[in-house]
Amino acid sequence: MASCFIPFTSRNLESSFFVFRQTVVLVDELIDALKRFSLSTVSLGCVNSAIFTSIHGSMIIWCGAWIKRSKENKESLDGTLQSMLKNEVLSIAVLIDYCFFDAYGGSSRDGSPTAEFYRGDTISMYSANFSSKDDIQQASYAALAIFKSNFLKMKGSSTSGVCLKSQKQHRIIGLSVWKSLEDCYSYIFDVDYREVVLPYLDDAIIRSMEFKYDIFRVAFVSGDEEKEATFNSQPHHFPASLIGNGFEVVNHKLD
Repeated sequence: MASCFIPFTSRNLESSFFVFRQTVVLVDELIDALKRFSLSTVSLGCVNSAIFTSIHGSMIIWCGAWIKRSKENKESLDGTLQSMLKNEVLSIAVLIDYCFFDAYGGSSRDGSPTAEFYRGDTISMYSANFSSKDDIQQASYAALAIFKSNFLKMKGSSTSGVCLKSQKQHRIIGLSVWKSLEDCYSYIFDVDYREVVLPYLDDAIIRSMEFKYDIFRVAFVSGDEEKEATFNSQPHHFPASLIGNGFEVVNHKLD
């Protein structure tokens, strides 16, 4: 069975996340378009990719692991990806967020240096935005310490997790992989988040950050299917109306 992975360091690979809100009734139509997008990114240096569908809403995430490249090459890649998405995907979905991330730590049950997941797995994921560079420096290390401490307590089917930092924004995200949705819910409902977070972060930082959380199902990983796909390579730019203002997921306040 094919799998997708995110390494615990960004030495050789970096990860991108495209967050969409579907505008079509049938979600399969959007997933099929993103599958074709996945196949077309291979020639651009995407090592593997996956599609996550929100269990609680209309959010869909496409994530990919890329061979690292220079800033100039990254800008060229951005333009190419925008063109590919504009041609087909953005006619049936709204892109509300997009960013490249560097992984800086993680843990796995089997000792492997990656967070690996398969189609049908459950992904719990948070996004935390901060107002300053100093805040995110403190928060990024705190998030890794919190994850490693809690990973040992995640009983059941939790297999791995990874922490990532945005390359351009004051944002971190954390992703945990589960084999059972029930185990994921059980852990979430049993955790006292103030008890978990307060020992690691100043209360002022906690109150100022924007924290969002959601649970996803892995709907596709690259290698699942092989389909011919051709995207128009003519350059395009995103219309402002197609770009939203954030990673809209379930929002939990810690105060």
